[in-house]
Amino acid sequence: MLKDEEIDSAPSSIAKVKVTNTGNRAGSHVVQIYAHLQSNESFERRLAGFSKVSLQPGERKEVEVSLEPLTFMRFKGGWQDQTGNWEITLAENAFEQGSSVIV
Repeated sequence: MLKDEEIDSAPSSIAKVKVTNTGNRAGSHVVQIYAHLQSNESFERRLAGFSKVSLQPGERKEVEVSLEPLTFMRFKGGWQDQTGNWEITLAENAFEQGSSVIV
């Protein structure tokens, strides 16, 4: 069973994304951030965080997306960090290529 203090003590990360409404109408968009451990041979892309933003026509905002600490861990008798190079991707869904950085 996961204890609240395990979640609270996990380090947190934030991704910052600039979003612009290029349309002629007000609208909303869900910014999605995915994580993939590069040493993992499978295409296991995990949703690390998301945030909904509403914008007026031509409006631009910087959106902060909190990344779920458990995304970067595995459970093997207890929560353990998964070390290695992580590919962090801004994409519309888990199967889209998107824009990535390696951390």
